[in-house]
Amino acid sequence: MGVARRGEDGRGKARQARRGWDWQGEARLGSHSMAWQAGVEMKSEQLKTLRKEMGLSLAEAARQVHVTSRSWARYEAGDRRIPDGVVHLFCIQNGLDHKQYID
Repeated sequence: MGVARRGEDGRGKARQARRGWDWQGEARLGSHSMAWQAGVEMKSEQLKTLRKEMGLSLAEAARQVHVTSRSWARYEAGDRRIPDGVVHLFCIQNGLDHKQYID
């Protein structure tokens, strides 16, 4: 009989929920995620357009900001909030002014 590793016992997500975190690691406030209540954020369509204007593939853009291709795809699809740090680093990597895209 082996010891169950974290997550294998099915309690990991329940523990996170009790601590006030959703499954994507964002803090919850009632029925709304805190991430969606922030100030001005880059829209997913803007991110996709900007990436294409820079001539980058999805995988290349993800590598530039040290996230997985899957995470980048979720940002572009609007499934996940785009962190300001990702936008900032993407702008730095491509010689853009980040102030145009985030507060």
